[in-house]
Amino acid sequence: MPSVQVNGLSIAYEDHPPASSSSGSVESAPVILLIHGLGTPLTGWPRSYWQPLVNAGCRVLLIDNRDVGQSSRVPDARLPTFKDLAVASLFKKRIKADYTLEDMAADAIGLLDGLNIPKAHVVGASMGGMIGQLLAARYPDRISSLTAVMTSTGAKHLPGPSLSVRMRLLNSPKDRSPENLIQHSMKTWKVIGSPAYPAPDDKLYDYVKGIHQRGISSQGYLRHMAAILASGDRSELMKTVSIPTLVLHGGSDKLVPAACGRQLAGKIPNARYQEFEGMGHDFPEQLAERISGLILEHTASY
Repeated sequence: MPSVQVNGLSIAYEDHPPASSSSGSVESAPVILLIHGLGTPLTGWPRSYWQPLVNAGCRVLLIDNRDVGQSSRVPDARLPTFKDLAVASLFKKRIKADYTLEDMAADAIGLLDGLNIPKAHVVGASMGGMIGQLLAARYPDRISSLTAVMTSTGAKHLPGPSLSVRMRLLNSPKDRSPENLIQHSMKTWKVIGSPAYPAPDDKLYDYVKGIHQRGISSQGYLRHMAAILASGDRSELMKTVSIPTLVLHGGSDKLVPAACGRQLAGKIPNARYQEFEGMGHDFPEQLAERISGLILEHTASY
């Protein structure tokens, strides 16, 4: 599995060369870096969402964030308790964490450095969209454009998930057998998924199984959540973003309500916003062509 050494960690990735390029050179093809969310490895990106980017002549990189997938775990980082995370999440309090989203953004830059890529378009989903916000603000010379999907600035006044959804995310099954973990994850995806586009059980099973086979970590999941809660409100920082930004959000997102996406787009100068009725906090197959098309349109302009 390919990886680069970044910040003392091994960061794993997949590198998909363009199916075609006007110049015929992989090196000259536009690069799109996809960053997924909380506790989710790169297999959380459905192929139907990134393959059209490859087919259109883009080089697509998918990254496993630290503490998930095939990337290094960070066992020396403090492990927050479920109680601490639940209280901090409910009352929107910042907590201390041994690494933050800023460190994870630096990991992404390290990946680009390791692959000798001077500049990339970034597509970030959920926590990956938060990392993308920091990349856009902190490294504008390295980021061509940002597409932020179902994400938030972390502002305290924004609506959050219901208590039942919060507790679902913090619920950990006692039976840690692979099959039981898959079934538990399927129930979570059904809770936060798209009500207008429910995934058939067999398709959802294959999707979740792929995530688990790539590698997940209950401790890494908690440290990711701590990193989010430790990173605070990015609203003022977003006013400084100068790169072209597209914000995509589901109108029926129960985890990160659509108001979060609207607020993010309102903070970033000249950002475009697109909301999808009936979409939740997932990537429904029925919207793959439309969303990948919007990403291509956005990235092709810059």
